[in-house]
Amino acid sequence: MAKKKKEKDKKRDKKKQQPAEKLKAKPKPRPKSQPQPKPKTKAKSRPKAKEIHLAIREMTLEDLPKVYALGERIFTTDWPTLYRTWDEYEIVELFASDGDFCLVADREEKLVGFVLGTLITKRRSAWSYGYLLWVGVAPETRGLGVGEQLVERLTERFIEHGARMMLVDTGVENQPARHLFEKLGFSGETEHIYFFRNLTTHPEYLHRKEVQRKRAAAGRQKKMLATVTSAPKPTETN
Repeated sequence: MAKKKKEKDKKRDKKKQQPAEKLKAKPKPRPKSQPQPKPKTKAKSRPKAKEIHLAIREMTLEDLPKVYALGERIFTTDWPTLYRTWDEYEIVELFASDGDFCLVADREEKLVGFVLGTLITKRRSAWSYGYLLWVGVAPETRGLGVGEQLVERLTERFIEHGARMMLVDTGVENQPARHLFEKLGFSGETEHIYFFRNLTTHPEYLHRKEVQRKRAAAGRQKKMLATVTSAPKPTETN
């Protein structure tokens, strides 16, 4: 009897231990890790245009060919349909009449930009106007503040000579120039309409071309006849 009682006690104890073992065997859930907030990054600022050191001075007689050549590169290559004509005669006239407002920029003893202006005084008016006519910057130095420094120096010259307002005009499609002038404080934009007419199809133009062609042909023929008549005659041999 005692032996049966012991077996029953062992079975009872074994049943009591089973739930405890099951609890011990069940792994405890790990606490979920909270997502760490990402560190805030500062927005990258655009790098400012680096200005270069320039020597800005009045244009001299020796600068005229360089200014004209630089203008040819800019205004006939970049802007071939410019509504105004870039020619050496205007540069010479401005240099002779408004030399105080003709400035150039040198970088390492090389001319890299120019600005040309004139002072306008109206009759029966106390106002004088500074008129910026041309500004040109070498393509390899664009974006370095050359144009800004030239225009600012010209502005100071206009103020020194009594100007109360400064005028400038440019083509609608010339975005770099428009951006430059707006950045320097120009406003009050007014649109102008420019018309053009192709004269190469006009009857008078065609007539003059035909006259020139005939004159050139007659000149060539006359030259050929003069060459033939002036040639030495061959000598007869016995």
